[in-house]
Order: sequence, then structure tokens, then C-alpha cells
Amino acid sequence: MMENEKMINVVKEKEGPKSVGLLLTDKNQISISLVSSFIFWCMKRDIYRVTVYDPWNLLANYEHEIVMESQKILSTYNMIRNIKTSEYIKLYVLGPSTCHNVLSKVTKQMCMEHENIGKGSINERLMKEFIYEVDLLVRVGDIPTLCGYPCWGLRLTEIVDVPKFGNKNYVTEVEFDKLLSTFTSRDRRRGK
Repeated sequence: MMENEKMINVVKEKEGPKSVGLLLTDKNQISISLVSSFIFWCMKRDIYRVTVYDPWNLLANYEHEIVMESQKILSTYNMIRNIKTSEYIKLYVLGPSTCHNVLSKVTKQMCMEHENIGKGSINERLMKEFIYEVDLLVRVGDIPTLCGYPCWGLRLTEIVDVPKFGNKNYVTEVEFDKLLSTFTSRDRRRGK
């Protein structure tokens, strides 16, 4: 437990991510409970915007269940520890068809409106469609690819690779804090 407390303090001392993306490149690692526990730890670490990218669209129909499951985990956690808070989460579940449709829609709109095309205008339009640039992307699986994750939302993103979590059904506090510790220790985050 001491090691975990040290990691939490390191993350608190340095600026942690404001938004996180979870990219599941291993189909066998996809589960509602794993994603829900990941979201739970995001809420406990004051990260309130999470984007989950599933290249197989297995989670697309379960967005509501994922939010409900993470809130259930959070309620139980807070009740056991007698914590009274009101955390919230903005969850975006994306898949290949979602991203393709959004990019197609945004580019068509910009062409029809004869708008100047630049990074700012593209980002603004994508944000209206819920495709945000995340600070930290956690890539789960052995495949060294983005599997269709919208690369235009990764310009300044730190990517942390995790071959797999210890348990297919949940992310432990230690595993999550190691991700945050890796994020905060990157040279670019320290201004080097």
C-alpha cells in the first residue's frame, strides 16, 4: 500500500491528464467491467472526460451500461469509505464507423460552407461531434497500431502501452496509478 500512496503523491504533485482515451487493440481484453473500472479510477483521480475506442464496435451499444456500472463501483467505494462526493463523467464510446462518419460529415460541412480549413476550425468541428484531443491514450493489447483511432485527435497526446491488465474484468488502483505516473514522468510533460 505504501508504494501506491507514493505514486498517488507523485501524480498529485505533477499535472495529471485532464482527459484520457482507452484504445482496446486486443479483442480478448474488451469487457464492460474492465472499461467501467477504468472509468471509475478516472473519476477518483479527477479525470472527467474519457473516450473509449473499440475497433470492433462491441461496446457501442453498451455506453449507458458502462456509465451505470462505473457509478455503481463508485457508490460502493465511497459508501465503504464514508466519502460524500458527486463525481461525474463524460464518456464517449467510439468505433471505426463513428469516426469515419464524423470525419466525412465535418469535411462535407466545411466544403459546403466554403470555410477556411485549418487546425482550429477542424478541431472545433470535431469537438462538436465529441471527438476530443486526449492528454493520455492508454493502448491495451500487443498490436502496435491505432486500429483506426482518430489520429487527428492525438497531436499532443502521450500514448502509454499496456499489453494487458492483470485481470480481464477490472483495472486495479496500482495499475491505474502506474499509467498516471508514466504520463507525468514523460520528458515532454516536464518541459524538456
